[in-house]
Amino acid sequence: MVTATLAASSVYTVAGVELTAFEAVLALGILLLGGFVKGTVGFAVGLITVAGLVQVFPPQIALVALSIPFFVSNVVVLAGDGVPVGFLREQIPFVIALVVGLFAGVWLLTVLSPELLYLFIAGYVMLFLGFQHVEERIQEHASS
Repeated sequence: MVTATLAASSVYTVAGVELTAFEAVLALGILLLGGFVKGTVGFAVGLITVAGLVQVFPPQIALVALSIPFFVSNVVVLAGDGVPVGFLREQIPFVIALVVGLFAGVWLLTVLSPELLYLFIAGYVMLFLGFQHVEERIQEHASS
């Protein structure tokens, strides 16, 4: 039987970043919370996990590390359900924007300072929350 203990003073290296046991457990907790919210309401895993993980990891590592499980989970869904070719053909403009945004985002990750990335992430969260609020107001007025 193998047992592992996480001593508070232990330091672990993950993706070139030194973490204490507390930080590693915190990062795992953030990922589990994001997964729970995704499973419960169907969205917001990126909103929660990115905002939380940049508190532990540098933003470049947090953003890239999260893209891997998103990609793998989408491939698993596509493998199980099949590729919706007809739907994808209707979404070609969005796919083009996605590819352009992907390359622009990767380039920006390499040239922007972590402080500026933190600012962009905070701005994204604020815009998302603002749009959620506005959408609720529009629906309230549309139904009355």
